[in-house]
Amino acid sequence: MVIENLFDTLKGIQDCIAGITRYCQLHKISTADFYTSQQLANALSISPLTISKWKKEGKLGFSKVGRRCYYSRQDVLDLLRRYHKEGLNTNTANSLNAVV
Repeated sequence: MVIENLFDTLKGIQDCIAGITRYCQLHKISTADFYTSQQLANALSISPLTISKWKKEGKLGFSKVGRRCYYSRQDVLDLLRRYHKEGLNTNTANSLNAVV
């Protein structure tokens, strides 16, 4: 009975992954376009608690699969654009472009 339940659970997980894969293919979404809280925090050099705070405040959109939250690249870019501040001068912008 326990082994049957385990196989049923694994089958459910496989079906879920297959569904997500089909959805991503249909909408031309790459799994590289989504980040976990930890990945996003690392990329932005901020605390995962800040990510959680933004999520709770409605500043950052997210998708939830099971107990895990995922953040799309587009939602992150939207957040960054919304809170963008203009630089002090064009020389600073030019030097940043050279680095990137």
